Amino acid sequence: MSCKRMLILDIDGTLAKAEKEISPATKAAVIELMKRGHLCMLASGRPLCGMEWAARELEFEKYGGYLLSYNGALIVKFDTMETVYEKKVPGAYLQEIYDCALENDCGIISYEGNVVISGHYMSEYIERELRINDMTVKEVENFPGYFRDDVVKCMWCIEPDRAKALEQKMKSRMGDRVSVYRSEPYYVEAMPLGVDKATSIAHMLPLVGLTREDCVACGDSFNDITMIKYAGVGVAMGNAKPEVKEAADVITGTNEADGLIPVIEKYFLCDEG
Repeated sequence: MSCKRMLILDIDGTLAKAEKEISPATKAAVIELMKRGHLCMLASGRPLCGMEWAARELEFEKYGGYLLSYNGALIVKFDTMETVYEKKVPGAYLQEIYDCALENDCGIISYEGNVVISGHYMSEYIERELRINDMTVKEVENFPGYFRDDVVKCMWCIEPDRAKALEQKMKSRMGDRVSVYRSEPYYVEAMPLGVDKATSIAHMLPLVGLTREDCVACGDSFNDITMIKYAGVGVAMGNAKPEVKEAADVITGTNEADGLIPVIEKYFLCDEG
């Protein structure tokens, strides 16, 4: 690793203790590493507007920082809101994505600014997406026809006991055109082909003069696995899913126990590096 490094943090279950709650101790540790010249990026499946509260809490506007949203479809530099990387799902695929929701009787959503666009029907899982991101919803009858352009991503919202089968089915059906994977037990995402947290990070690292070996990536859920495997040091939280722990180099404490602090101290604040 070089002297300058990047800490990459998932939000839910990693940085945040509970919904929208970052402990003072974790906040202080993250700010201290930025004061020392290191970089920080938040990497989440959340839409951009659902991440801004965390960026402000960590004072990204003062110290710099990046937001990777929609699981990698969009990266922005927070202080200027400059787009660093962006890729979208072609609008031509929306009909098939919507048909899948009808066939499997599950919710389907995409995004338009700060609004969730919902097709087919509302569900408790869609309501959760609205709640954690402070977004409003617009229900539309013609989901594919509503969008005039490409979209950042779509998300099937389905019961956890059916999600794995849906994920495998849609990988077989559309995997040559979109990236399909679970971000949570009840969310199956249709992302731009080849886009996940790791590939998006790889695109932006040359812009800040860093390599994968300079990155420490921390997460707890399925959509964190790619970046945990990609980074020089991949960290699974103590509360992470078993598959995430298997992919990691290091397993730290839980998010509730400020598990990020020993990671930050070891890789960013220790003089020996």
